[in-house]
Amino acid sequence: MAVPDALRRVFAFLIMPVLGYLLGATIFTHFWDKVEIADADLTVTALSCQEYGPVTWRGFGFVSECRARVQYKVGGGATVATVRGFLASHLVGEPVVVREFRRGEVTPERPSAGWGIALVVLFGGVWLYLCAWVARPLVPDRWVTRSGGPSRLRPPPGRAR
Repeated sequence: MAVPDALRRVFAFLIMPVLGYLLGATIFTHFWDKVEIADADLTVTALSCQEYGPVTWRGFGFVSECRARVQYKVGGGATVATVRGFLASHLVGEPVVVREFRRGEVTPERPSAGWGIALVVLFGGVWLYLCAWVARPLVPDRWVTRSGGPSRLRPPPGRAR
């Protein structure tokens, strides 16, 4: 009887939180890394990409780190920077719309980011409920009332232990 309880504790308190984080990060990253390909005042064009994965801190799947050329259409200036996340090897050579470029960090236009946040909040609520449901038999159920009423620690009046 002790081995199944130990396995259930490992599953409930070690495996489920890590798995929940990775699944939530995967959902969020899927929507967060959607980019818009179009003409704009500020664009990023991937020159070369290196992929990491299949499991990273950003969830399940591959994450790209690219050397990219950041180009301003108005002034004509350009610079090369390292971009993580939203560019991938299939986007090499294609201009991607970028909102801003500050201190070497590129912020892309993310049209689907709201969906990602909403789905992660929904997933988080369902996952916390599932974790509580799995862990409930493992947490001792001891409560005592202050009024002296019946409890699980004291037998009802008139009954001996």
